[in-house]
Amino acid sequence: MSAIWKGTVGPVVVSEEIHHESETGNVSVDITYQGSRDAIFGLSVEFENQRVSFQTSQSGPVHTLTARIPTIINTGEAPPDRYEISTEAQDKDIFEHPLIVAEMNTYDPTVSAEAKTYRKLALDFVEKGTEALNNAVYPNFGNLIRHLKSGVTGYQIDFIVLRRFRKVALEYGYGSAGRISLDSGLYIYSTAQLNLPQSVAFSLPATPTAPSTDYGWGWRKRGQRVDIVGNYAEQTVELVFAPWSTMLYDDATGNLDW
Repeated sequence: MSAIWKGTVGPVVVSEEIHHESETGNVSVDITYQGSRDAIFGLSVEFENQRVSFQTSQSGPVHTLTARIPTIINTGEAPPDRYEISTEAQDKDIFEHPLIVAEMNTYDPTVSAEAKTYRKLALDFVEKGTEALNNAVYPNFGNLIRHLKSGVTGYQIDFIVLRRFRKVALEYGYGSAGRISLDSGLYIYSTAQLNLPQSVAFSLPATPTAPSTDYGWGWRKRGQRVDIVGNYAEQTVELVFAPWSTMLYDDATGNLDW
């Protein structure tokens, strides 16, 4: 590119700015030239032939051209996956507590369709002072009544949220790796079925005891996002580790394709 420095004749280099993209490793230089119309036009032809991006402007007799010239292009693999692990507190109804669920599952099947359920007995006792259950058989019923009378109707439980951030070349992003998947959110996966790096899997807890036979702990895909940035597809996948309904969600038979 036939440019000269300020103080000489021809297109004059008036500034240089270096740009480094930390995620891709690419380095480019923005060079700004000023000169006469003919000088800048000749320079633009050179850049166009070399497929260098540029833009021109004019202020009075002075013409300006700014070109972005790549100096280092990283042709290696995309950056490694990044994982983020956090906890998320969720409010649960007091009747969802495992101890209460266990007593409801014991009591409710023994009564007729017309009789009051465990839940109905508890609510009516608080409101009207009606019959209570045998404390020797249902030791948590009395504790439940005391909580309800004190205005405690729920509790909090911590779930684990796992997010994976991945950047892939756009040609791969067009394939299955870059597509939004809807059906995978209907299945529950074990930690082993996520194929996580050992350093990430080490930070996750062991599987707790299920709160009831209707629920099982596992990972479910809760959210997905794909952003197209230049020649890359940036993917974000969010999984939640919690006790999920075994009626509403099926256990996955294979590893999660994410």
